[in-house]
Amino acid sequence: MPSPLPASPSPAAVGVLDLAPVVPVVVVADVADAVPLARALVGGGLPAIEVTLRTPAALFFPAQASGGTARLRSPAGPLPQARFFPTGGIGPANAPEYLALPDVGCVGGIWMVPQDAIAAGDWARIEGLAREAAALRR
Repeated sequence: MPSPLPASPSPAAVGVLDLAPVVPVVVVADVADAVPLARALVGGGLPAIEVTLRTPAALFFPAQASGGTARLRSPAGPLPQARFFPTGGIGPANAPEYLALPDVGCVGGIWMVPQDAIAAGDWARIEGLAREAAALRR
């Protein structure tokens, strides 16, 4: 039976994974905050944003609680073409450990988009946090 996985990842998917080491996971409560928030993140060097839709049916995560980097090392042998975008429980302290894995394209997190900064319109703070996250390297 042929594998349902492609022999190599799509160029579009790889392109998104390679834009930055970190993708902010954002919940936007007020649509008026969306554009200035996006500008602050892009200004800080994070051009890709995951907008979280809070619904009962969600994607499988969290990476850290599901076994962390040890779990992500498991499929590397049988699925060398797979690349992952782990989110959930990842922050500035453990992001470098994830980014060091060859099958991790980037990580997702919320630490660069604190809700209090969004509510206050503190786009400079968010841009600074985004700049720090963008400086994390694989």
